[in-house]
Amino acid sequence: MAMLLASAAVGNLILHNVFHVDIYSLKIAGGLVLFYFGFQALTKGVFFEVGEQESLEELSIVPLASPMIAGPATITAVISFSPEYGFALTAAAMSLAVLINLSVMLCSRIIGSFLVNHNMMGALIRITGLIVATIAVQMTLAGVQTFLKTI
Repeated sequence: MAMLLASAAVGNLILHNVFHVDIYSLKIAGGLVLFYFGFQALTKGVFFEVGEQESLEELSIVPLASPMIAGPATITAVISFSPEYGFALTAAAMSLAVLINLSVMLCSRIIGSFLVNHNMMGALIRITGLIVATIAVQMTLAGVQTFLKTI
């Protein structure tokens, strides 16, 4: 949460003044990264896989959802929303999203058991993957549209 708030507060300034990167480049790159995760979920039916050389115990040190909650696409969203909608509205929306995410994660065993018992897990992951990929395409197109306006 702190990393997302810091990104919303100073991310645009750092990108623009230090790295000389425009928001549209960040939207395009963030959209491509998000599309990768959505496409992976859509085609494989999973958002996360344990590699052959990894054990689940080693990976459990860091919560598995953390990279998706504060990953590249989320950071891209808060950095690009802050100048457009203001820091206060961005921080409020982000806080609400994190609270909803926390609530779902706290109920994940119950939700997961229900979905597995009714053979709905695979279909839900694929539908979610399609939605994530769609959001990624929209983010990329918004970046391209902003870039074309600068030409």
